[in-house]
Amino acid sequence: MNTYGLVRPSPTSACNVTSDYQPDAAVFHVQGELNATTAAALRLELSAAVGRPAVLLDLSAVEFIDSIGFGSLVWILRKIHENGGVVAISGADARRGVPAALAHARLDGLVFVAGSSTEGLDWLLGVHDNALP
Repeated sequence: MNTYGLVRPSPTSACNVTSDYQPDAAVFHVQGELNATTAAALRLELSAAVGRPAVLLDLSAVEFIDSIGFGSLVWILRKIHENGGVVAISGADARRGVPAALAHARLDGLVFVAGSSTEGLDWLLGVHDNALP
């Protein structure tokens, strides 16, 4: 942590994505750091989400996101949306700034920010009205 209270990326940045393909939704669990070092690998891993009708991105194990890492998330959100899919993100609490950054980038209309993976999957599967807040 630096003197301003901001978390810096570790010198050995790593990002890992695991996937869980369910009948009606694909769940991608992202862990580690989303930054300039890991952005290309993140895009490659998440490109499997493009073309899927319902995608949950679980960011609960993400430790750090910089602007390049956020750009990779923006890229995948747009690609999924352009291909007719809907996206929910879980684990993106306000502390990490993801909801505010999505709103600032005017992407909050493309993604449902869920409080938990269960809430995100329920929303994707239509348990709740699929209208974005």
